[in-house]
Amino acid sequence: IATGAVLEYALQKLKIKLVVICGHYDCGGVQGVFEERTGNLQLISTFLRPPLHAVEKALAKKKIKVSHEVMVRLVVEANVLSQMKNATSYSFVKAALKNGVVMVGLVYDSKSGRLFDGFPELSKRGLLESVGEFLN
Repeated sequence: IATGAVLEYALQKLKIKLVVICGHYDCGGVQGVFEERTGNLQLISTFLRPPLHAVEKALAKKKIKVSHEVMVRLVVEANVLSQMKNATSYSFVKAALKNGVVMVGLVYDSKSGRLFDGFPELSKRGLLESVGEFLN
């Protein structure tokens, strides 16, 4: 609800023209889901399960195996994609996008200091479309 309220205010009152959804590699929440460190933090687990399951299904579909480090990066990117999809569930976001507002997904790599436009790990492995489908 808070995200929707922020988007509503930014789009309708501030008239922003760019919506940025940004994730970061080495995300503690994503790591925690793998290591079950989220414990009783049900919202984090619930929030990150759809991107995790989408990546697992896409990897299985393509019969691709990846390291734990790459898996974490894939889930981070899938989460950005998931949040972009979630944002477009609001009618005012859909209307804004039809009227010229741009939404971009970015991922920050704190180790290198680089900011990636899009989903480099998913794209490199040909998983972007499958993950997007599994997020529906």
